[in-house]
Amino acid sequence: MKLFHRLWFRTTDLPGIITPVDEVRFWEELKNATGVSDSAVDRATKFSEALSPIASELDEMSKKTFAQLLEFMESVMESIDSLWQCETSPPYPAGRMLHFLKILSGSFGRCVQSRLNSLNVWTSSFSQVSKHIREGYKVCERWNEITVDLTDVQWRSSENIWEGEAFKDDFLSHLALRIQEVSQLRGQHDQILKLLSAEELRDGQVESCFEPFMKVSAFSYNDYTVPAWRAALADYEARMSPIEARVAERLRSELFTNTSNPAQTVRVFQRYQDLLERKNIRQSLTNERERLLTELDDFLGRVQSELETFEVNNLPAGRGLSLPARKMVWVEHFRSKADLAARPLAGFLKDLPSAGKVGNTYRKVRAELKEYRNKAFKDWCEEVDSQLRDPNDPIALEMNSRVMDFDTAQQGALKITYSERLIELVKDARLFEQLGCSIPKEVKMAVQDGMKFYRFAVQLKQAQGRIGDLQMDRD
Repeated sequence: MKLFHRLWFRTTDLPGIITPVDEVRFWEELKNATGVSDSAVDRATKFSEALSPIASELDEMSKKTFAQLLEFMESVMESIDSLWQCETSPPYPAGRMLHFLKILSGSFGRCVQSRLNSLNVWTSSFSQVSKHIREGYKVCERWNEITVDLTDVQWRSSENIWEGEAFKDDFLSHLALRIQEVSQLRGQHDQILKLLSAEELRDGQVESCFEPFMKVSAFSYNDYTVPAWRAALADYEARMSPIEARVAERLRSELFTNTSNPAQTVRVFQRYQDLLERKNIRQSLTNERERLLTELDDFLGRVQSELETFEVNNLPAGRGLSLPARKMVWVEHFRSKADLAARPLAGFLKDLPSAGKVGNTYRKVRAELKEYRNKAFKDWCEEVDSQLRDPNDPIALEMNSRVMDFDTAQQGALKITYSERLIELVKDARLFEQLGCSIPKEVKMAVQDGMKFYRFAVQLKQAQGRIGDLQMDRD
């Protein structure tokens, strides 16, 4: 390897570090330079070793798929974390790390731009490009998540403390927004194609709407390209205006039927939620959206009334479940409906004057449902724990009883004695676990024993049945 003199190397000089590979080479060459102190060589060696796992792949980043970039990010994260936390004196410089994070961000961003710009994003079908657009967006977001986690969480408590602001790359953030914008435009266009007839599409000249974007490179985001993008976007919006009027009319007839079920109306609305994000369409459907908001408010009011007038007799049957478990099923039924009804409040209804009031009602209902949910689980845990601790309680006796016995009244016939109460306990526990409840250790152990006995009992019943069939055949 070529040897360099120490005067070539000043660790605070960064103009020559333009790509991530430059940083790797800097430390690799410094550790082999002449006239460098042993401590400097040792320090450079440690930094070089920290970067060695990713050194060869940094030069190949542009060839990676989005999935490979996401996987590679995890290796880069480990290497730069090792680099920052190397036990050297002095430690890796904060200013140098900030510069390194910026050029890494730029490299990831350019990889995303190159791949997305190679797509015919305006002329290909949305199904052909949507996956690539989503993955490109994910790459930008994931790298910013990694750098924020390192600089705002992990390195705040390390030996080499990060004292600056959390690092989140502006270029990647703006690129992610541009990708999201393109995705939304394409998604809206795809819904228009499905919503309008062939004649309406032809009359509205829908196919020509994307022409303004053909003159710009959609994903080549920088300060110089922003004006051209905004001009293309303004031209596109002007072309869309007459089409939006037709779309609003069709949505009015498609969405607002005479159904009295707001949850069903919300589901239909969500099929066209991208179109409802368009300002002109939202404004054209203001009356209809206000009507839906009123229906959602009434629905949440009914849920609240049900909670206030709760009666055990109104619970669903819930075969094989205890009373607390049946309460949980009842609460989850209303929770899922309330959550579905609330989704438009953060979407296409959020600009309506009464949306805030309905949102407050939802949060109140949600808090009450959570309280009911917690109480149902707590009651179940206390009930089971009490039964297990009481040696005279039937369930405690059943846990220690025989799975099988011989019935002397039936000439010693095999009798399976597994309890229905234990089956109920197992079903309850399975339900609560599926709903994310943390079952106490003692109860979980009892359930595991119950499951073991249950499996044995089932096997014995099957064996008993087969023996009975053989005896009948022999007779």
